[in-house]
Amino acid sequence: MAKRIDIATSWWARAWMSALENRAVHDPNRLVRGRAYFRKKAVVIESISPGKVKSQVSGSREEPYSTTLFLKQFSPESWGVALEVVASSARFLAELLSGVISEDLEAALSVEELSLLPQSGEISFACDCPDWADPCKHSAALCYEFAAVLDKDPMNLVVLRGLKKEELFRRLRWLRSPTSLDRLQPEISAVSLAELLARTESKGEPVRQSVVEEAPVGFRALIARPEEVPVDLGQSQGQLVSMIGWAAERARRALSGGLIEDFAPLPEVASAAAIAWLVLSGVGDGIELDSSFRGIRPAALAGAYDMAGLDGIKVMVESGTFTKEQRRLVREALNSQGSIDQGERIRISGNRATSGGVQLRCDASGNWYLFVAGDDGWELVSVGAPTPLSLLT
Repeated sequence: MAKRIDIATSWWARAWMSALENRAVHDPNRLVRGRAYFRKKAVVIESISPGKVKSQVSGSREEPYSTTLFLKQFSPESWGVALEVVASSARFLAELLSGVISEDLEAALSVEELSLLPQSGEISFACDCPDWADPCKHSAALCYEFAAVLDKDPMNLVVLRGLKKEELFRRLRWLRSPTSLDRLQPEISAVSLAELLARTESKGEPVRQSVVEEAPVGFRALIARPEEVPVDLGQSQGQLVSMIGWAAERARRALSGGLIEDFAPLPEVASAAAIAWLVLSGVGDGIELDSSFRGIRPAALAGAYDMAGLDGIKVMVESGTFTKEQRRLVREALNSQGSIDQGERIRISGNRATSGGVQLRCDASGNWYLFVAGDDGWELVSVGAPTPLSLLT
């Protein structure tokens, strides 16, 4: 048995090497042949994509060797099961979106006979060197280098199993969202935008007749089902901007007149919902929010709406203050989950409690929501819950 080389501190990077040494590589004793190459920083990883890691490894010849590691990808059916496992637990979801793959998640996947880590016969190599060994020393060096990469970002293991980060997050949000298709009535008919506009009494400037006549017939007026709005609306950018501008002005005037009761107490909720809908519809590129949104990014609003509808939008933009009891509850919840951000202190500001990459918020109705730090700022990853502890268990 090859002696394990300590190149990482995270359990998943060590588990990667352990899996290679114990079951995934035909002759694990050959792994140590790459140790010197790894320590000399001879490996340059070029790309990590579904099923393979491509690299250049400097060796005895002047030109580097092209070396590739292959890992069997999950089938679509296996990914469906794996994502259901993740989505079943707010804790698993928060950890994964924070860039953490926990041992508990790997254990839960093993119950379904799945593992993100390589199993027997699932890994192979290709190298243009003349060495006949499997793995050759260049491939072995790549194994160590990839372990070091995993130590910094375990999401690369998810990518290697066949699902890119953006697609993973999109599918997880869909599974957790109460507006996903399997939670909706199946029969909702589409209406043309022209018909919708014709039915609606304008509260702003009348829309140009040409825009109504040219409106896409297949446009769905279903804000509860943004995933059903076609990205290709058959409209020019100018026509879309005209329609959106008209709708925005009508909403603004309706709000100022108090005609939309649900939005009247907090007009920015309506603006935020409109922005989220545009992003989810695929026509919101380039939107910039003013200072009233306090650094919230459009993609985060879209994720919040996709996850929890208008309640998600409200908890994104509303401010408030915890009661004494709420402060006690949120501290109790975060202290009970040291595995997410061990050693992180709890910071409370208004109606938000933060510990490392995890944040809990409470809305005006007393419902609790879980956020994690992501590329677009704080991202909502749960629907409302009656207690903060229930979001982390």
